[in-house]
Amino acid sequence: MPPNIRQVPGVVKATQEGFEFADGSWAQANSILYCTGLNPLPISGYKYNFPFLMEECGIQVKDNCVKPLYKHLINSVYPSMALIGIPSRIIVFPIINYQVQYFIATLTGRVKLPTPEEMFTINHKIHKDWTEQGLQEKHFHMLNSDQWQYMDDLATEAGLVHPPPFLKKMWKIIMTRLFLSFPMFKGYDYSLNKDGTIVEARNGPEERCNVSPTGIPVVTHGIVLVNDVTPVKQVPYRMSSQKIGILNDEVQFLIGNNLAEPSDSERAFPCVQVPLSERARRISAFPMFNSLVFGPPTI
Repeated sequence: MPPNIRQVPGVVKATQEGFEFADGSWAQANSILYCTGLNPLPISGYKYNFPFLMEECGIQVKDNCVKPLYKHLINSVYPSMALIGIPSRIIVFPIINYQVQYFIATLTGRVKLPTPEEMFTINHKIHKDWTEQGLQEKHFHMLNSDQWQYMDDLATEAGLVHPPPFLKKMWKIIMTRLFLSFPMFKGYDYSLNKDGTIVEARNGPEERCNVSPTGIPVVTHGIVLVNDVTPVKQVPYRMSSQKIGILNDEVQFLIGNNLAEPSDSERAFPCVQVPLSERARRISAFPMFNSLVFGPPTI
């Protein structure tokens, strides 16, 4: 966290003077900003809902797709209205930064928007192309690797400084750590060298490695197999259509972000869907992996 932000456990008591937290600490508050987020959906991001908007605003949510938004942002009915932060599977704050600056540019006249009719036509074509590719409408706002082109487009039209090249590299590295080193990925620190290389450190500066400017770091994992084990070859379990959908979404996300690649190998690990909340799930193959090795993998 930045030095001016302090992360604390849950609030257990609120008084006129401030808040008491679960660890017994206390803080005075001059103002309260609600940042409770939206309702999480399994894999696909968030459930959008705008009960505070009148129907006359023209905003509709169909299959969790917010319409009619131009560039995932501008209300095509009333272009002076923007919904900031709708895209998911993104680096949140840089996207929001470009969206806000782009919207301000439309209000000040630096960016000339198409007419509402033209925006409707553009939106219709984009959604038509999306569905013809067999993609589900509920995933329309999931940008994933398209977020870089999205930020570049906003920057070009509004005359803004484009995102720095290291941002995309950093995203690839951190997403790799998130999926492949989940128990420890928050323990990594990163810094940028003058030549554009990224320095990754774990457990402090004593464990540092340079990351190639063109790719993700290659880390050797020391794995000791249990005696007499063989590679797993297991017939897939039968799953409900809901769980198959969750699994397919997760696999497509990994492939789409170059975190995995299709394989024709006959070897297969069974995986489990670990509940993170009432709706959200995480895909994991660790139970079977852990049964075949001595202790956790070492780096």
